[in-house]
Amino acid sequence: MTGRVDADPRVVRTRHAVLTAALDIAAKEGFTDATVEAIAAESGVSKSTIYRHWPNIESTFLDALVSNKPPDNHVDLGYVRDDLVHHTTAFARGLTQQRIGQLLPHLISAAARDPNFARAHATYTATGREASMALLQRALERGDLPSDTDLEWLQIQIYAPILVRFLITHVPIDEQWVTARTNRTLTLAGTHPRATDHQ
Repeated sequence: MTGRVDADPRVVRTRHAVLTAALDIAAKEGFTDATVEAIAAESGVSKSTIYRHWPNIESTFLDALVSNKPPDNHVDLGYVRDDLVHHTTAFARGLTQQRIGQLLPHLISAAARDPNFARAHATYTATGREASMALLQRALERGDLPSDTDLEWLQIQIYAPILVRFLITHVPIDEQWVTARTNRTLTLAGTHPRATDHQ
């Protein structure tokens, strides 16, 4: 359960200080080694105040991650290739240029060792997976994809290579590669030409 949002400016400032401190500590030390005491010292907010807003450190970190989540890039450009290239390049930029790229390896490590962080990881990543699946479902309904397309398989084929490069092989990720990889995957999936290509 995450902390309740309050419109009181003092509460907003307090929450911002705590969430910023939590992310700073996680980026340097990881999630499982962080403590409420460290967050209190970094933020200047007392432990008792932190516990009034969040019942445990996991919920503090989950709120911090959600507050730092990149904006939704699932726009409808009218065709699956355009939609997915737009999203996958934004997804890659988030990993390589935004703070989530620093935090994600720590979060995955914590999730592997601690069931509480496993739940936080699942909650945080579920919204992204659901949104990209909605994009693919829209493409299927629009007729951009064959009617028998396995959307879960396609989602994995599109996004997993980006995560493998970022988390495992550490090969540079550039937009040209992401665009080419996305288009190649959609070709293998039997993507139909856009409607205007028939005109």
